[in-house]
Amino acid sequence: MDARVASLSIANRQLVAIARALVANARLVFMDEPTASLSRHETEALIDIVRRLSAQGIAVVFVSHRLAEVLDICSRVTVLRDGRYVGTYATDGMTQSRLTELMTGRQFDYQTRPAPTASGEPRLTVRGLTRQGEYQDIDLDIRPGEIVGLTGRLGAGAPNWRYRCSACAGPNADRSCSTGDR
Repeated sequence: MDARVASLSIANRQLVAIARALVANARLVFMDEPTASLSRHETEALIDIVRRLSAQGIAVVFVSHRLAEVLDICSRVTVLRDGRYVGTYATDGMTQSRLTELMTGRQFDYQTRPAPTASGEPRLTVRGLTRQGEYQDIDLDIRPGEIVGLTGRLGAGAPNWRYRCSACAGPNADRSCSTGDR
């Protein structure tokens, strides 16, 4: 391969790092948030590689805030809270709820509650917002006091979305975007 590592995708950079460790006959591999920027498919592929490393007798330290992944692939989990050691626990039988309690020192009520209904004139109205190749036909009203989450995969256009709703960048599709009184 003639490609520079910097030109590779994040997933392929991680594969290069793992390959380097294997070439050096590493018996221990540290992975710090290895799936944070990966797609679901890339995450599944990386987890498969981690399992193969383990099967070959290579020890892996897998640091992650994605609790489901930790519980899925790790045999034990060490919990830290506020920089202090809480304990090391077997993942067999451990739940995300219990792990969250250990991490925070608090119990949480995970019941779904209906979202409060916001009233008043919208502070932001978006109709048909589109950016070719990134997103299309977004319709949204945001009312006073609402907190609206915007999420998506890396590269899905979320960082550019806020600019498209402001005067910072002109649209390339028919849409209306207005702000209410502040």
